[in-house]
Amino acid sequence: MQYFSFSQKTHYAIKVALAVALSYLIPFSLGWKSVSMAAVTIVVIAASHSVQESLFKGFLRIVGTLIGAAVGIALVAWLPQERELFLFVLSLFVILFLYLGYAYRGDKTIFMLAAMTMMFMFNNGKADDVFLYGVNRAAMTALGVILFTVASVYLWPFGVGAKQGDEVTDTGIPEGAKFLFFDPDHLLGTLVSFLIFWTATLAWVWFNPPGGFYIVTLATAISLYTVFSPIAHPSLMIVVYTLSFLFATLAYVFVLPHLHGGMELGLFLFVYVWLAFRFFIPEVALFIGMGLSFMNIENQMFFHFGIFLNTLFLFYAFLFLLLLFAYFPFSSRPETMFLRTLGRFERLAKRVLAPARTPWERFWREEALKMLLPTATKLQIWTAKTNWRWFGLEKELFEKAAAECVAAAKACLKEHGTTPALEACRKRLQALPIKPLQEGGRF
Repeated sequence: MQYFSFSQKTHYAIKVALAVALSYLIPFSLGWKSVSMAAVTIVVIAASHSVQESLFKGFLRIVGTLIGAAVGIALVAWLPQERELFLFVLSLFVILFLYLGYAYRGDKTIFMLAAMTMMFMFNNGKADDVFLYGVNRAAMTALGVILFTVASVYLWPFGVGAKQGDEVTDTGIPEGAKFLFFDPDHLLGTLVSFLIFWTATLAWVWFNPPGGFYIVTLATAISLYTVFSPIAHPSLMIVVYTLSFLFATLAYVFVLPHLHGGMELGLFLFVYVWLAFRFFIPEVALFIGMGLSFMNIENQMFFHFGIFLNTLFLFYAFLFLLLLFAYFPFSSRPETMFLRTLGRFERLAKRVLAPARTPWERFWREEALKMLLPTATKLQIWTAKTNWRWFGLEKELFEKAAAECVAAAKACLKEHGTTPALEACRKRLQALPIKPLQEGGRF
């Protein structure tokens, strides 16, 4: 008789915590060093809401990691003395993979891991032992992918995908998943990531701050989650990171010095990560889990507050950089994103409703049809996030209009063409009182 059962979120937290604990215990038992990369990989993957897992997804993530490692090592071998040219070519490869991550409607971590791994290969510009360094980084990243995949697939496997209602095939790829290459948010997001890469790179070159090129790597990779995100806003991440730092400091001072065996360390890691992913949303839990990086856990612990504070600076540096680019050059305030998304949906609806006589017009009509529902969903999200009282407007009016847009977009996809609901929805949007938002927008 079943007296109680864990929630799906509890199951997920247990999976992540177990994978992180094993990512330290297994390498330590083999005498390996610098193993934190595996734990970081697990936490980053877990923050992508990827509840539905499969061996095929894990395989793709490993392939992405190996591609990133191969490209990074090849660039270092090709341009060992041409740092400026190397960084330029590296930025192009990184932005290409991040653009694919923005555009892909499935598991974005496949592309993010490739971009992150190739940046890790740079190793602050050191060309010595780059191959061994690259192999170690790639191996640790792959280990993290394998542990997370095995824990997710074989421990309380889910039969139904939980990725925002997408149907999931037996390969783990959402049914109908596609690349939305022409979504303006994806193009602008890629541009912002490119600017973040070069701003962080120039700061590294001119000031050589603690953390070095890792600031570039983390800021650019994590931007995939934060740019134009209604949930993972950098300001929230800074607050969470500060709390994570406080917890990590207490653990570093009062807990870690008293751990004397692998079982004790494993239990500590499990509880720490489980609490993060059980009681916080994944985007927030990501930065709490990153608190493990502060502790610099090694096989033979070496307690040094200088290293601890350097890691602290590293994370604050890249988070404040992400905060800067949340408002410059494109603001991600909810009211701004609402207006931008509203105008985009109207243009897409107009293109879908317009007759398509030439092959060129038919191509863009098909692309508009693909982007219609994702844009309507974004409109609904930003409607919920906007503070309508600030502008003296009724929230219910805009919520109803956004819900009608989602329904009309679904009807268009079902009919694979225009519906009367889309035209009615478009007229309703044009009648919305958005002038207060346009005139009274906040910075």
